[in-house]
Amino acid sequence: MTDAETARPSPLLRFVVVFTFISLVLLGVFKGAEWRAENTALDRYCDSPQEHIRRAMRILQEPKPVENGERRAYIIAAKLLFLIPRREGEDIESYRARMTARMKAQCS
Repeated sequence: MTDAETARPSPLLRFVVVFTFISLVLLGVFKGAEWRAENTALDRYCDSPQEHIRRAMRILQEPKPVENGERRAYIIAAKLLFLIPRREGEDIESYRARMTARMKAQCS
């Protein structure tokens, strides 16, 4: 064996280093997305929070809440449902109250 061959790290060690690096990058991306959802993504709903909440509740309660005309407003409201998810077993009124409180806290 030459000195160059003995100095080269084993394939397993290289795999562990690459795997660790990729894992840390992905963890950072997911934590960044979580931080954005918690701190900045709700700001876009502060222009008219009650209207957005009304549309979100309509999405939950009606089988076809909108025809083709107003789709964009309901797509934005659907994103609000993603940012403030409904808890398991939570009724609509409790969810509306929790969403309203969260929006008041975010927009004040």
